[in-house]
Amino acid sequence: MSSNNPTSILASFSTMKSLVDAQQYQSPYQILAEFIQYIIIKSNLHSFTAIEMKNRLFEVFGFDIPEAVVRTTVRGLQFIKTENSIYHVNQIELKDNSVFEEMKAVAEANNTDIIDLLIAFAQETNPSSAIWADALTQEFIAYLLDDQQTTAAGKYTDLIGRFILKNESDEKIQSALTAIREGSILYIGLNHNISETGSLRKPL
Repeated sequence: MSSNNPTSILASFSTMKSLVDAQQYQSPYQILAEFIQYIIIKSNLHSFTAIEMKNRLFEVFGFDIPEAVVRTTVRGLQFIKTENSIYHVNQIELKDNSVFEEMKAVAEANNTDIIDLLIAFAQETNPSSAIWADALTQEFIAYLLDDQQTTAAGKYTDLIGRFILKNESDEKIQSALTAIREGSILYIGLNHNISETGSLRKPL
């Protein structure tokens, strides 16, 4: 998975975990629908195709969602009408999405703080070495998601491990890291299970 804004991926996972914690959702499609609705509102979309929404989900949130999952999710939105594989938005029926936006804003702020602390720690640990913030952030994401292929060849893997150990008693940081990890598990589970079986019926 890659994105032009790696911090947004972390926030997306955290937001997904927050949505599940809210206990308002019965299926992963309903959770994904919140992300799609956000894109529709922020981009002021009046119509779109499944592939266009798939691409926007990746651009905005870093989610690489199968097109079939996007189609199933969109069909469940009451404010969407389908005609010739084009999805048309009924702006009158489009609901407010302020709770989602608030969760997303909190996640982005928390994750930005953690990335800033990580970069500062790296600079303090290696004052004579140049720190590439983008590469450090990408490796941090891989570390949290247990992407062994990336971390095995990573330049900053040991440093990231020391940063997490240094802050193991910091409840705010550990809570944010846990939310990212658990949100990523939900995302991976949604992607894998729906891709394999065509549906996901197990409880969240």
